[in-house]
Amino acid sequence: MDSVPSQSVLPTVGTPESQSRMNSMLQHSTLPESAATVSNESIAESSDLSDEQKCEELQKRLIAASSNGKLADVKELLSAPCAAYIAIDGTDSDGASALIYAACFGHLEVVKELLQAGADPDIQDKFEWTPLMWAANNHHIEIASQLLDSGASLDLKTAAGRSALDFVNPGTALAELIKEKGFSLHGAAATATAAAGVGAGALDGFEDFYSPANLPPTEDDMFDQSRQDKLRFESMLNDDVKLDTSWIQDDFPAEPTEDDILNLPDFDWNRCLPGQMFVFSESDINLILDTSISKMQPQRSTTQKPIPANVIFLSARFALSSGDTNLLENLLTPAFERISDVVHSHKEDPSFLAYWLSNCSLLLYYLKKDTQLAPVTKQYQSKLHDLTTEIYTFVHRDAIRLMEKVLDQAMLEHDTIPGLDDVQFQHEWRLFRRRKTHQSFAEQDGPAYLPPPPKEKAKPSPRLITSILSSILFLFELYDVHPVISVQVMQQLFYWLGATIFNRVLSNHKYLSRTKAMQIRMNISMIEDWSSSNNFTPKFADETRNFPEDLIDLARTYLANPIQLLQWLQCFSGLEDDFDGLINTIQQLKALTPEQLLYAVDHYRAEVGEPSLSTTSKGYIKDTDKKYRIQMQEQEEKGKTSEKKSLKPPNTGLFMDASYVLPFSPPSYHEMFEAWGAGLGGVNSANAKKYQPSLPLEFVSALDDAMGSGLPAPKPAVPNSMGRDWDDLGTGTGSSTSNHWS
Repeated sequence: MDSVPSQSVLPTVGTPESQSRMNSMLQHSTLPESAATVSNESIAESSDLSDEQKCEELQKRLIAASSNGKLADVKELLSAPCAAYIAIDGTDSDGASALIYAACFGHLEVVKELLQAGADPDIQDKFEWTPLMWAANNHHIEIASQLLDSGASLDLKTAAGRSALDFVNPGTALAELIKEKGFSLHGAAATATAAAGVGAGALDGFEDFYSPANLPPTEDDMFDQSRQDKLRFESMLNDDVKLDTSWIQDDFPAEPTEDDILNLPDFDWNRCLPGQMFVFSESDINLILDTSISKMQPQRSTTQKPIPANVIFLSARFALSSGDTNLLENLLTPAFERISDVVHSHKEDPSFLAYWLSNCSLLLYYLKKDTQLAPVTKQYQSKLHDLTTEIYTFVHRDAIRLMEKVLDQAMLEHDTIPGLDDVQFQHEWRLFRRRKTHQSFAEQDGPAYLPPPPKEKAKPSPRLITSILSSILFLFELYDVHPVISVQVMQQLFYWLGATIFNRVLSNHKYLSRTKAMQIRMNISMIEDWSSSNNFTPKFADETRNFPEDLIDLARTYLANPIQLLQWLQCFSGLEDDFDGLINTIQQLKALTPEQLLYAVDHYRAEVGEPSLSTTSKGYIKDTDKKYRIQMQEQEEKGKTSEKKSLKPPNTGLFMDASYVLPFSPPSYHEMFEAWGAGLGGVNSANAKKYQPSLPLEFVSALDDAMGSGLPAPKPAVPNSMGRDWDDLGTGTGSSTSNHWS
């Protein structure tokens, strides 16, 4: 059975209402169970099904096939006998048609087929988004071009009053495409300024995908935010794009200002004041944990993100102050069990993992800082430490799982430099391969160099790897994961990336050549460029941590092995008789062992006419290998390990251990205090107040109603302009954020 591609990487945010809509849409993207055993034609010709049942089943299949890019299935469904039961513009419960799904998920050929069959290019879903809006939103330029050529309008508006142009950033390839097709980017609506038939624009400019749009989103746009987020991440893994976090800046226009934060009352960490705890009875524990843990979806706004940590902590304060010795244990023990269950059930969903990584770290900080809870919750602090470590492991394993799927094609097979496939190698026959002929400049009808065709551009490239890395950084920033954890995750991912590329190059004969080394080195340089453009310095880290200086230094450290191996493959054949040059070169390749150097030479795939190392040079490398082994044995016996080598495991064998997990330690209390407290000297009081525990008033009121406690509503602790984004528990629209009032 076909499934929705890569759903595990999609964040699940928003209200339960919008989440329900999203879950419904994802179900429509999955082919029905019957699709594996019952053909489309059998359904259309079945005498056991009514016409209504046939229409319903085949319509579901058309939407699922369009969403998954199943062109053959779409063609079959649009042909006899199935076509009689298909409405080309039929929609699901979200009001989305097959064309909307195909445009959203980037399936160009399916879009063409549907348009040719008469699909309406201006059809609007339940939220009044058109196929063109989805294509523009997800930066599917070729699909946008196809829709415009089919008469799609740029003037239609969503319920929030936004047009497709509001998803287009000036200076991008999509903006150029619209201009070349004769439309203006200025004004409230596009106006045609040229005749139809203008050619499409360039296909580059992916790096500007997530820049802020011309108009900031309104509150009405938040109605559909969960759905948009899922589709953004779905599209990210299907496209060659650079993920950025700039698109989230205006998602919640009612976020608290610095003045709002400074006006908050100080939180007393030394005693439990009435307004700084959450009052409950033991019979309410299951409901509290259901609402704040088991049924909680990852939230994005400042007031919502820390709800699980804040609920547990404020409840623990009350439990301790109540005098009931069992109440605290009866609260925290099942709470931690539920957190573990949620994490394990979403261990391939980085959105959930990042959300709980943040909340577990924040809760640990609270328990350590509260002078009354700190001494009596030692065992729970230890459990939080273990939970944080476990979530960290799930995060990097899931990212590695995604990179593993595309690594060979994206990093080892992707040809950055055209024309190197024509190189001939010694002792290799090229049977039945037609030799390419080359035209002179005078014989060429077009330019000397043409950009690769769309099919070539659609192949995995290094940008797919950097998109995965970007998505991790994006989620960590979105959910306020402590920077010390972020750095350690990136360390693990770069170590795996470097070790895996190194092992696959060294173990595969076809990669051990000068020309292939050039290609792969160019691909790695794109990873280096990404680390440079996304560079950050580890914040709040203790001096005892042996962290790289920044992301660039981290990339250089963990990619040194494959980079130096590729440099060796490119240069050693030129050192045929240059013994001094050989010695100087080997001394510079400090990340490689003599055994690895010699293996690369012995298994090298030489080009026709390419020289090889002399016997004397090989003998020198063998002697160096013997000395190196003796030296490593002596160091092992004496237990000497250099500080620099502690960043990664020793390189003692022929291959690197790509499965090795680098040592991980959650942030210390000092590191937490630097990130979430007032900092050294207590000078950053605004930061401390930003991260002091509080709960949205709507959450508290709704939970009180559900518990039937009859407790009075808590007094607002901040101005009413804050926290106007909570409707998760069906309590209406915006109001204030508050600490629970006893």
